[in-house]
Amino acid sequence: MKTALVMRRGSVVGKDIYVGIDVHKESWQITVRTGGEEIFNGRIPGQYQSLKKFFERYQGCRMKVAYEAGPFGSAWPKTGSNS
Repeated sequence: MKTALVMRRGSVVGKDIYVGIDVHKESWQITVRTGGEEIFNGRIPGQYQSLKKFFERYQGCRMKVAYEAGPFGSAWPKTGSNS
């Protein structure tokens, strides 16, 4: 899977970050912003484990997450709620 990616280096530990996820059947488009700046824009495989691994990059941040779910995204909050 090819990934369109924009990532800005720099420490975000301890900062508020805002994550938007557009959920599709096979892949999820993710955008991360902090301080009014986009620090990540890319696509990951549409699997919970991929999302969990992605979030590990932002340990130590205060994270707010919103997602747009079509017919394939409604199970995601249930899957991710215990981790």
